[in-house]
Amino acid sequence: MIKQAHDEAARKITQLLAPLRLEHWILDHVPQNSDLRNRIHFERGFGPATDSILDFTEKAAVDIIVMSVRHLDPVMAAHLPKSDTAHELVSRAPCPVLTIR
Repeated sequence: MIKQAHDEAARKITQLLAPLRLEHWILDHVPQNSDLRNRIHFERGFGPATDSILDFTEKAAVDIIVMSVRHLDPVMAAHLPKSDTAHELVSRAPCPVLTIR
C-alpha cells in the first residue's frame, strides 16, 4: 500500500516537472542562435489555464499551440476542475492547436 502511494506521488511529480525538463532540454540541445530557438517560448501563468493561454496567444502572435493530453485516472479527475482545457483551446484559439498524447 505504501509503495503504491509512493509510486503515484512520484508519477504526479514527474508530470508536473515535464515542462521544465523540456525547457532545459531545448536550452541544452538547440543552438542559441538558431531560428528554432528564437521562436520557442515558454510561459508560466496563473489562473484558469484556457484563459491564460489564450491571453498569451493574442499578446505574442502565436503561430501554433502544442499541448499534451492524457486520460486522467479517476482519483486525479475527482480533484481537478471539471473543464477540458484542450477542448476549449481547440474551440476558441485564434491559431491551430496540435494535441499530442
